[in-house]
Amino acid sequence: MPGQTPSTARRRSHEPSNQLHTGHGREKAIPHFDEHCPGKTDEFVQTAAERLLGMKNIKKILVPVDGSERALRAVKYLSWINIRTDTEIVLLHIFDASAEDGSDTENGDNRLEKSNGLHIRPIEQKQKIARFMDRSRKILAKAGFKPQSIETVIKDCRTGVAQDIIKEASKSFDAVVIRRRGLTGMRGIILGSVSHKLVEKLNFIPLILVGRTIPGYKIMIAFDGSANCLRSIDFLTRFLNPADYRIYLFHAVRTISRPTSFHGFVSDPIHTRKISGEMRDAIWKAKKRLVTFGYSSDQYTETIVRGVYSRAKAIANEAKKEHVGTIALGRKGLSNSPDFSIGRVTNKVISLARDKTVWVIP
Repeated sequence: MPGQTPSTARRRSHEPSNQLHTGHGREKAIPHFDEHCPGKTDEFVQTAAERLLGMKNIKKILVPVDGSERALRAVKYLSWINIRTDTEIVLLHIFDASAEDGSDTENGDNRLEKSNGLHIRPIEQKQKIARFMDRSRKILAKAGFKPQSIETVIKDCRTGVAQDIIKEASKSFDAVVIRRRGLTGMRGIILGSVSHKLVEKLNFIPLILVGRTIPGYKIMIAFDGSANCLRSIDFLTRFLNPADYRIYLFHAVRTISRPTSFHGFVSDPIHTRKISGEMRDAIWKAKKRLVTFGYSSDQYTETIVRGVYSRAKAIANEAKKEHVGTIALGRKGLSNSPDFSIGRVTNKVISLARDKTVWVIP
């Protein structure tokens, strides 16, 4: 059921899907990986185990908070999902005194608060943050996290809130978890400015943007076969308890048109079939990764959709249709252009799937 979480509801049984969705109402069976690559199963599992089993579990997570109810959602997210309870959680507040004296800040929150008569003096703001931290600790402790693994940190702003968060994140953290928006919560804004800057600049560890939708037990891997995409699977296996989740491997094949003498432009079926075949091979490898880390064959499904004009829109629409709470993507796709800090598809998915939690994996 939509809205269920691994810790609050027993998951229903689902049959695995081995369907290739063509985007035109037709379906084609995708062979199981043992049939698709006969003779390679044992070899792949062995090499995967040698390469992957040495990876360490996620040990330390940074959670930047601003004291708002929206920020508390990021804390609750960690209490909803099933991760190791000895994972160290660091709740970080960057105290920006300039926001309290009416001067400009990088997110402009002070101007909105002041205009609404909500201007708070620094001492009152610090008291508010202290209460927020205490409340957050109780939520995490109730979820089973060990008290000694929960740390609260309040630091004065040095170079800017986002910049200070990035500097802190470089201190042996494995991931950053943050709400999409903070104090302002202005209607129509996809990301607050701090979250936006983290999306742009935090390129060395995974960033988890927590949405409004309760995460549930379905996780979509927006799959393109790139190295960053495969790292999404590696992060998933290090981050979550495999017993509690169903993994949805999804790839959208974009329509490529070719010119003709009589009809202008038509879809190129040869290209579409070629890409679909390449993705089946890549998905086979991804499923072997999941098996190596304890996922059973009934915990993952795969879908390839053909004939879409926007891959990002197809990903967002499929997540909505399948009641997926979390979408995981590589920071960059196959092109991996050094000219951009984040891939075009990933950036669009963050915008289109605005209610979902999005993992951005470098």
